[in-house]
Amino acid sequence: MSDRQMALPMRRTRKKAKDFLQLHQLPSTRIQVLNRQVIVAYPLPSVAAYWQYLVEYNLIPPNLYYSINWQELIASITDTSLLRLNIDAKPTKTESSTRFPPINPTATPVVFKLENKVFLEVLALPNSEYRIRIESGLSLIGLPINWLLQLPLSPKKLKKLEKQGFCGATKQCEIQTQEGVQMVETLSIKDWLIIWEFFACRGNSKAAAILRACAEENIPTRVERMKVA
Repeated sequence: MSDRQMALPMRRTRKKAKDFLQLHQLPSTRIQVLNRQVIVAYPLPSVAAYWQYLVEYNLIPPNLYYSINWQELIASITDTSLLRLNIDAKPTKTESSTRFPPINPTATPVVFKLENKVFLEVLALPNSEYRIRIESGLSLIGLPINWLLQLPLSPKKLKKLEKQGFCGATKQCEIQTQEGVQMVETLSIKDWLIIWEFFACRGNSKAAAILRACAEENIPTRVERMKVA
């Protein structure tokens, strides 16, 4: 499906869909259509990820939102794509866990105090990787939750971040809440430190406070200490 095809049914612009797909580095492929034109197409999991984002942030027009069960539709798209992958590749029972690992790893939330009334939630993944939710990392320094999505619209700012090593690759993780399993978008600890440093250098006192706390004791060490406790 092209970026235009996935955007129009949602009343979104092609550019906004393309920005999201590129920012999150979702899989794509180049295909040649009947008129020999080569276009960029996205597999169903990429489409499902974009639609899931629109649903979670209430970006779908009300007349569309209430006329379709979006969660069921997104789940069916995701399940169908995964099923087709398994059929095409025909993996053995032992291969299936290595060639096709779970798309959304289950993370364990660990919350600890940085300083005063500032608390940080870190998601610990089974492979000993640590990540932070996008809305959590941004709210800590007073930024809106759509700041990361708007970053490609500020090329100078993005270039400065990239020079510091910013990657921007997000990963969806599943966490257990009182309401059930919730899927969240995350960034790596390294990317968050770069973002916080960027704003600390521009006078953001909240970002500076976080960096001071992290300098005293790094995040992985804090997480491991909390898990033991």
